[in-house]
Amino acid sequence: MIGYIKGNIIDILNESVIVDVNGIGYEVFLPQRLFGAIKIGQECSFVIYTNVKEDQLSLFGFAEKLDKKVFLDLLKVSGVGAKTALAIIGAFDSNKIIDAVCSQDAKLFQTISGIGKKASERIIMDLKDKFKNLDIPLVSQINRLENEAVNDNTKDAISALENLGYNRSQILKAMDKVANQAESLEDLIRLGLKELV
Repeated sequence: MIGYIKGNIIDILNESVIVDVNGIGYEVFLPQRLFGAIKIGQECSFVIYTNVKEDQLSLFGFAEKLDKKVFLDLLKVSGVGAKTALAIIGAFDSNKIIDAVCSQDAKLFQTISGIGKKASERIIMDLKDKFKNLDIPLVSQINRLENEAVNDNTKDAISALENLGYNRSQILKAMDKVANQAESLEDLIRLGLKELV
């Protein structure tokens, strides 16, 4: 099974990319939120889940291990297939999904095409016990940064970096490191980018 791929992006399709690894092009299906951060010719690496069916082998790529774990947990929910799980991961980062399950926010999942009330409730029912014991400090970090009196520059910088396609959990780690070093929004974004690149 393929568990990791590193290579150059040679084509970008609607739901996937072609990654050239030593002259072999692998088609890798990605969460939609990753597409904003990649371009043809760029070297990328992905954590891979290899999905094997009788007549098909598909590769699903993720920016980090937590995304793959949440994707695999979603696949274990009755009625959730690979395309639906990828759509969920593509719409929300893993910390937000975990937070939604733990707080039983079924409405979040209903924003995904093809997921109704029963399916969203089943996701929460099946995953709440798996997620409640996860040591995810970034969930509380998100709540702190978003719900406490964080200055506007930090919020704007997080939003700007998200718009550039960076993963929210990585942005929050970067903001924690550089928040005290920056005097302006521009400084925050510049220092944040240095941590993320």
